Amino acid sequence: MKRPGARVRAIAARLCRAETMARLVDPTLADLQAEYGNAMSRNRKWESRRILAQGYLALVQVMAVHGCVRVMAILRDSTDEDRRALIRTLGASAMIMMVGTVVLAVIPFSNLVSRSRPDSAKLALLLVPQALPLSIPLGLAFGMLWGLGRVTASRRARTLILLLAALASVASFGMLGWLAPTANQAFRVSMIGRPVAKGANELTLGELRQLLEPGSREPMAVAAPSDRRSLAFTYHMRWALAVAPLVFALFAVALTSRRRWGRVMPPLTGCLAIFSYWAVMHSALWLGLDRILSAFGAAWAPNVAFLILSAAVTTNSYFRIPDIEH
Repeated sequence: MKRPGARVRAIAARLCRAETMARLVDPTLADLQAEYGNAMSRNRKWESRRILAQGYLALVQVMAVHGCVRVMAILRDSTDEDRRALIRTLGASAMIMMVGTVVLAVIPFSNLVSRSRPDSAKLALLLVPQALPLSIPLGLAFGMLWGLGRVTASRRARTLILLLAALASVASFGMLGWLAPTANQAFRVSMIGRPVAKGANELTLGELRQLLEPGSREPMAVAAPSDRRSLAFTYHMRWALAVAPLVFALFAVALTSRRRWGRVMPPLTGCLAIFSYWAVMHSALWLGLDRILSAFGAAWAPNVAFLILSAAVTTNSYFRIPDIEH
């Protein structure tokens, strides 16, 4: 049996330096593997799934802190204007992400848990991974529009912010592919008190891909829908949502590269962008269910639409947005 975290480590090894791997990634994964192996040796499968979810979340937190430290080091060597742009962007993004994560995690938790439980804090923590892939692009959209729209940032500052957005997409990919499904299953098992079959939201990307292969059959431990088109849409939608932070970052950079904005336009544009993405996503979903679009096309339609709009804003002066004076 493959050790947990092996694929995550392989991906991290391609993105991180050897020093970062030895100091942060490897120790975190080693603790995860040791605790997981201990739980499996005692035949506590539901506890092992919770350990996986908490271990992967701990890795995300460690890498996030490391990224913030690196950004602060770069800020010390930047100009005052770049520092203001980066600090405003990161501060606004972090605030929106935290609020969005709390709202998206607390609402389903309050609906599912009707009485006080001693492990309520752990149960609430298991819902965080499914909220982060939604709150991250939401926070980046508002944060970058607010931070970059109010000051004149250099190309270096904008490139750094795009790099951070790319790292956010990598983190979202890990959460959507493995962490969120594992945490969802651990939450369901903890709520019910016994092992339960997985649904589509509890399947990892690898398990979804296996079910989509021709001639594959659903395992007994999986209660996924038999409609392969729904499974295909779920599979491609996870990939598309993982890329959404970078797509929103490119869109924000395109809008703010022309001139400064006032106080009103950034939040209004952010709300319009989020609503437009949601509208395109649901419209594409209906077209996909009617078999007008393929599952791949329906899932990627919002990202493609925003990339086209970003290119148009960048190249066509017709889309320039006037300043709003205050």
